[in-house]
Amino acid sequence: MPHWCLLTPEYPPTIGGIAGYVAQVAEGLARAGDRTEVWAKGPAAHPLAPAGLTVHPLPSGFDRHARASITRSARAEADSVIVLEFVPFGLGGFRPALLAWLARVPHPLWLMFHEVAYPFERGQSLQRHVLALLTHAQAGFLFRRADRVFLSTEAWHGMLAPFGKPRRPAEVLPIASNLPSRVPAASTLHELRAELGIPDDAAVVGHFGTFGSLVAEPLGKLMTRLWTLKPDVFLVAVGRGSDQWAARLPHPLRSRVRPLGEVSPERAAEALALADVVLCPFPDGATTRRTTLMAALALGKAVVTNGGRLTEAVWRREHCVVLTPDDPARMAEQSVELLADPARRTALGLKAAEVYERCFSMRTTVHTLRAARGA
Repeated sequence: MPHWCLLTPEYPPTIGGIAGYVAQVAEGLARAGDRTEVWAKGPAAHPLAPAGLTVHPLPSGFDRHARASITRSARAEADSVIVLEFVPFGLGGFRPALLAWLARVPHPLWLMFHEVAYPFERGQSLQRHVLALLTHAQAGFLFRRADRVFLSTEAWHGMLAPFGKPRRPAEVLPIASNLPSRVPAASTLHELRAELGIPDDAAVVGHFGTFGSLVAEPLGKLMTRLWTLKPDVFLVAVGRGSDQWAARLPHPLRSRVRPLGEVSPERAAEALALADVVLCPFPDGATTRRTTLMAALALGKAVVTNGGRLTEAVWRREHCVVLTPDDPARMAEQSVELLADPARRTALGLKAAEVYERCFSMRTTVHTLRAARGA
């Protein structure tokens, strides 16, 4: 029986993209019949773990006791693969002892790059420059050591190129949605409209994210322009920080926003499903590593997003989103056009759901991983 050892910096009950992603991967592998173990930094638990899935919380992180436990478990199975879910310093800073252990584990080491390294930027502080040096050194070491390498976006190919060639060509493994993808019943959406005080005939746009500064500013410009063009539209804002973002808007605009804050995955999916159009502005452009974008696609929503330095060719090839330049005003104009065209919204949403299932879904991820080892 295939045996997976997944090493991750996050796992539920921690809320976050990596935590939700690894939980889905672990559950998918176990349900496919593979014995799956997860070692997660900090508290960790799977409330409904299927047969074959074991979760090991590591309150002290990946110390020598944790490493010894992983080694024993891997040695106990003839067909073990260690999969490292990588983000810079995600396993606890620059850890030479951990890197040395990974260098000598006698089992296949697979590496999933969620992100690669802190960037080198002109004018950055000495501290940021040191972080960039250390994270590039760490990523390069692991890239050359790994038996297989997976990337959350094809954009990482360019960052990894200076490290040389991996043992096998790196494969792109997009990050699936971490929300339920089943569209809620019409009655549920009607009740949510009433609860939020949105009239039945009012147009609704949605945004799902953490409302950090890099997204909050362009979203504010986008919505200001959108409200100029269509003053009666409502915005349903979902995610940590949405309340604070809405509170900073001018009072006349604030009355058109329904911030939900950080809510359960089920509640977030209902809120996104309520939207006629989902807005996804990103500072580096739409990419396959954005779980918030994937959530909208999985629910079959019409999405307006923007290109950028990390945007992959898949978005232009598949035509499953409205992809604009990195211009909030242009995004607003495209959103208004979509709101006025129900037939186009429906067609775009159907295409989004089809492309998501074929290219980005967790079913595709699990199939890719199992096929890579011949399972």
